[in-house]
Order: sequence, then C-alpha cells, then structure tokens
Amino acid sequence: MTTTIDRARERFQRELPQFEALTRDIIAKIDQAAKGRKIRCRVSGRVKDPHSFVTKSIAKGYQDPWRQITDKSGVRIILDHPGEITPMLDLVVHEFEAVRVEDTRDDPDGIKQLSYPKVHVQIADPFPESRLGVSETLECEIQIRTDAQDLWARMSHAMLYKPQSTPPLDVRRSLYRLIALVELYDAEVERGVRAMTENPAYIENQLFDQAERIFRRYVSGQSEREISEAIIPVLASTIEVSNGVYFEKLNKFVAENLSHLRSVYERYAEKVPLEMVERYIAVGQPESIIIFERLSAQPFYLKAKWSESSLPLNWLESAAEAWGVVLDE
Repeated sequence: MTTTIDRARERFQRELPQFEALTRDIIAKIDQAAKGRKIRCRVSGRVKDPHSFVTKSIAKGYQDPWRQITDKSGVRIILDHPGEITPMLDLVVHEFEAVRVEDTRDDPDGIKQLSYPKVHVQIADPFPESRLGVSETLECEIQIRTDAQDLWARMSHAMLYKPQSTPPLDVRRSLYRLIALVELYDAEVERGVRAMTENPAYIENQLFDQAERIFRRYVSGQSEREISEAIIPVLASTIEVSNGVYFEKLNKFVAENLSHLRSVYERYAEKVPLEMVERYIAVGQPESIIIFERLSAQPFYLKAKWSESSLPLNWLESAAEAWGVVLDE
C-alpha cells in the first residue's frame, strides 16, 4: 500500500534537480547582495537527501511530510559576529519573499534550550518561472548564524540528534558550557568590531577601498593618496556608511552609468591634455566615483560640505563640469 511518506518521497525524488537549482540560485543571489552591502559572510547550501527526508518523516511522525519538512532546500549564512545577524536578516527579507521568519534571539525561554538562538527564514523561490516539472512554488530554509554558533552546531549535531530522546547528563553539561563559551566569544568579537567600525578612519578606508576597486576598471594612471585623504572625509560626512546600504547604492549607480563613466574617465582622466590635468585633478582620483554619485544624488549638500572644508572649490566644480552637473543654485 502506498503511504503518504511514499508519495512525498517519490515527489521529492522527481523534483530533486529543481531543488538543487533553487539552492544554487539562492546562494548566488545572497553572495551578490552581501557584497553590495559589504557584509562579510560565507554562504553554503544543500538539498536534503531522500534517505534523510524519509528518516525525518518517520522520526517526527509527520502526517503530511511534504508540507511539514520545510528544509528540503537549505542555505546557511555564516557571519563573523552577532552584530551582523540583523543586517543580514534585513538583507534576506529585502531580497526574497519571506514565507516565515523564526527569530528566537529575544525569547526569554531561550536560556532553557540546549541550543543557541535561532534565526531562520523560510523563503519562496525567487525564480519560479525557471523551474520545470514542479506543480507549486518551491521553498528554501535559510539559517543565519555566527562562526562560533556554527562550530557548536556541527560539533553537537551527533550528540543531540541520535535516536535517544535525551542526551546523557554529562553530555548536556558539556554542551551548556560550550554554549556559554560561544556567547562569550561572540560578545567579545562584536565589541571589538564595533569599536573598530565606529572609528572614522575605518569608515573612510572602506569608502576609499570600494571607490578604488571601481575606479581601476576605467583608469590605470597614478593617483595621489594625499589628495584622497583630504577628499574622502568630506565625502564621508555626506553618507551613512555603517549599515552597508551605501555600497549597494554605489554599485547600483555604477551599473546604471557604465557608458557615461567610461566616457568621462576616458576624456578627463586617461586622455586629458597635460595642461588640463590640474584643473580636473579630482576626476583622476579613485574617490571621483563617489563624487559623481554624490553629485547625482545630493549636489548642493555636497557643495555645502565641500565649502566648509579647506578643499579648493574648483576641484568639485571641475568634477561637476566633467559629470555634466550644474552647481550654481
């Protein structure tokens, strides 16, 4: 007699290639979005094998295993410290259609659980039109955790997921101690990273590094680091950098202005006559990519901040001329 588990297993085996493609697509999408927001992470995924699917169905006594097993496709995002969990959760919810969010970080009963706080997001397939042979939109479970939490999870998996219902007392005691160490480690890493990232010099270096990576796609000529060190703080004063959203905005700006950027850099940085180099000096600097973005988004605010500094105003005016923006109010 064909059982509910048999039907679910057969369906899962038929659709397995589509779940594998779904997992790859989600990993790629998260990687791209995380780079855009400057969030360091490692993303991996797997599709549950049919043996595990059946074993879990039986062990849990599921009446409808197809619906109740939600991690047929699973993606794991590993972060450096807990301070990055909320930005990554925001990214996932922004990039995908969230079916369900499980976030137990503020659960008062969490201390009683033999595990770290969970942050799981169940999402719908972002590319359903590309799946062949499936009768409904596929889903994927995304887990977000820190490096230390992941280490604990991998180590404890064998001890907690054996057939016995409760691990021995000495095993539980060891696991509770390790959870405490995980929390202590994560807290200290987060504290150190927060202190570092709140330093203006760190934020300015982030801006310069991102700008230089883009700038070098167009210009191979030498630039002056001293000039960058003078201009970057002024640009930073016009930008909210800490949450990583600006880097996503900058990448979008570049994608929307590829041909214009190529034309401007070729004319005013690569092939500019020698006698014109000083006039367009800001265009020949890596931070010019941020100047152009700011001129497009908030030209008069940038001009006001620039005027408050000791920088020559004609540097900004010549960059605006090159980009095609009029700064006269």
